[in-house]
Amino acid sequence: MDKKCKYSLLAKYRGFTLIELMVTLAIAAILVSIAIPNFNTLIQNNRITAHANEFLSALSIARSEAIKRGATVAVTANTPGQWQMGWTIATTGAAPVTLYVNQAGLAGGTALTNPANVVTYNSRGFLAGAIPSAFNLTIPNCTGNQVRTITISPSGSARVATAACPT
Repeated sequence: MDKKCKYSLLAKYRGFTLIELMVTLAIAAILVSIAIPNFNTLIQNNRITAHANEFLSALSIARSEAIKRGATVAVTANTPGQWQMGWTIATTGAAPVTLYVNQAGLAGGTALTNPANVVTYNSRGFLAGAIPSAFNLTIPNCTGNQVRTITISPSGSARVATAACPT
């Protein structure tokens, strides 16, 4: 193959023109500008769901430990009235035993509010004492349906419901 033929084959594949590159970048910029706000909402939804599941699992652990140990187990807010600061799961009675501690609390400015400072389960897994009102879990800059309400039935089972952000 001579040089002339070799160079003529390469001449077919020179690359993109400047106009093609600019159009591609413009389309990419439009797609990114549409996707970023939706991505922030997705992150907020995942954060609030993860925090709700974290607290729900703490309630489930306390209930199962109460049944397993045949003792009264309490979930207590580390800071009274501010559940987002963390909670402790411990047995109650003459010789209390700390079972689990969530020292970190909930990150990202998430608020977990309830006037009760303790949720107590008896040895059969039922709520002992007064039934606390629903726990409300909210995040800063709440949009759409990003509030989670955690309710505990008298039988001790807890569930999470989605609610609209306060206006």
